[in-house]
Amino acid sequence: MLLKPLLISCRQAAELMSSSLDTRPDLLTRLKIALHGYLCPPCEYLRKQFIFIDTLLQHRHGEHKTHDITLPHDIKDTIKKKLVDNNRI
Repeated sequence: MLLKPLLISCRQAAELMSSSLDTRPDLLTRLKIALHGYLCPPCEYLRKQFIFIDTLLQHRHGEHKTHDITLPHDIKDTIKKKLVDNNRI
């Protein structure tokens, strides 16, 4: 089969999609990801999620550091209450 060298598993697709966020993949890798996404809707959805998260992180990178982000006290209290109610604390 002509397409067999381009067919990859979902695990391989996820790894290639993740690494492609850091460096631009070569043409063959892009074809493998695209073909897999065409044949596997859940992996295409995962690819879109990767891109969305990467875009958010790039956008936030220069504005705030993650350790500077805190929850409002009322939200913290709500979480604590739910944890206590569920015997998690």
